[in-house]
Amino acid sequence: MEVFELFFNPPSKKEDKLKSEKIFDSFCYEPTNPYEEKLGNLYIVGQLSHPLPKNLRFLEKISEFIKEKYYSNYFKDPETALKEALKELNSFFEEELKRDHTQWMGNLDLAILSLSPHQKEIELNFTKIGKLKILLLKEDGQIIDIGSKLEHQEIEPYPLRVFSNILSGKIPQKDTLGIFTKEVFDNFQNENLILNLAKQGKLTEKKIKKVLKPVESKLKKISGLALLINLENKFQTHSVLNVKESFSFLKMVLSKISFLKGLILKPFSILFSKINYFFSNFFKERVFSKTIPFLSKRNLILILAFVSILVVGRFLIFLQGKNEKVFLKGEIQESLFEKNQNLKDFSEILEFKSKDCSPTNFLKIGNSFYFYSHFCEKTYKFDLKDQKLNTLKKPPKIISLLKKKEFLDVAIFGGNFYFLEKEGQIIKYLPQKEKEIKWLNPFTKKPKGVKSIAVDGSIWVLTKDNKIENYYLGKFKKGFSLKNENFSQIFTSFFLKNLYLLNPSQNKIVILTKKGEFSREIKNQKFDNLLDIFVSNDEKTIWVLNGKKLYKFSI
Repeated sequence: MEVFELFFNPPSKKEDKLKSEKIFDSFCYEPTNPYEEKLGNLYIVGQLSHPLPKNLRFLEKISEFIKEKYYSNYFKDPETALKEALKELNSFFEEELKRDHTQWMGNLDLAILSLSPHQKEIELNFTKIGKLKILLLKEDGQIIDIGSKLEHQEIEPYPLRVFSNILSGKIPQKDTLGIFTKEVFDNFQNENLILNLAKQGKLTEKKIKKVLKPVESKLKKISGLALLINLENKFQTHSVLNVKESFSFLKMVLSKISFLKGLILKPFSILFSKINYFFSNFFKERVFSKTIPFLSKRNLILILAFVSILVVGRFLIFLQGKNEKVFLKGEIQESLFEKNQNLKDFSEILEFKSKDCSPTNFLKIGNSFYFYSHFCEKTYKFDLKDQKLNTLKKPPKIISLLKKKEFLDVAIFGGNFYFLEKEGQIIKYLPQKEKEIKWLNPFTKKPKGVKSIAVDGSIWVLTKDNKIENYYLGKFKKGFSLKNENFSQIFTSFFLKNLYLLNPSQNKIVILTKKGEFSREIKNQKFDNLLDIFVSNDEKTIWVLNGKKLYKFSI
């Protein structure tokens, strides 16, 4: 199998990686001994957005972990070996969360593929999360999005399962697999590069250069990678080939990696071609100094005074930011709420017809909604797959704890429960250890008049005076207050870009960015008793509990 790695503007230095706001890489592994041969080759493509200094090697750490777990199952078939490795990987992610390493949640794109020879075909097993694209470029020029069924794969928070499904199948030789990060895919699609690559048949370095050369100026501006794999049942030895750098065209480095450990497997090794697209400071526009016209003494004094005001103002803002609680006080103007959102596919999913008290809240655990109330003994489970509602004899532990200790609200993150007490304390509950921890830092002032809680790695607390306070690692981070509103519930998760708030008195849902900026509102005459809300990871589908009815709609 011949593999081409196309890198566009990869940050090399630590400072560049932090400034670029994303790091990306691909990893290609082959068997190193006869026992591993039947498992074939392992390919991993990853991208991490907004990395912290401690996470700059996170992709490499994940890839080494997967490789070790995958090839340790050499006595199993490739599909089972990958499933077992993913189980271990889910445990790995869970341990990361226990150590409060949460930055990767919602920022990680990862694709894992295993390819192994099977007579005249290639056996493919793969999975992915995030926005990576996995395409099959057919020999006849067709393009198939084989990863589309995994587009909406959701992380299950309790117990934590980042990867829950894999796709398997056998594909013909002479086809090509392509894995693309989002920015590269979008640009390749806009420029018809994917179609042009598919028309080339078996890809070579020369053909790839030919397809990309007409749009080289545009490719200089993008950042990401593409991994192209020629599917062949024929393995060749590695060789090393370097293409000289050129400043007039894309800076391309071609390297073919040699795995010397498996000399016994030499006839079965992979020809691995690495094409590195990246552009150094030579491509940056140079800025030349210009002569400044002579300034009069009066104008110079005015300019200096203006600069002084800016510096003093900036210093005062800095001092204000040092206070424990800083609220970006603002008012959502009534005119903004004229932007009502049209509701698509609005439907009533279920209705509680019991004469007893009805649920007032619901949680999503796995593929089911669990409905409960502080005032009712009954708990209901609604399976999202078969659309069936059942009354539970014994509620899940999270709901039992909520009722027993009279917590106001609860949220799930990373397999742990976060309960909100009436006094403003936040309790982190570890189900596996059955242990409760006070989450707020002892020196952090508790929020007052609390109503509701949401967790996305940090914690959002809604208070009775319509303040939204954000806490991270137990400490207050930021907050904002909203006038002329009466919110009852807040919802978000690590996947969502927005905050969702219920305002029952005005029959509406208000959507804010996590900076406190108004995004939109959703009004409907049927929202006459809004109680609780859940939003899908892609923020296209919303479920609301309104009185005794559960509504579902698209936005």
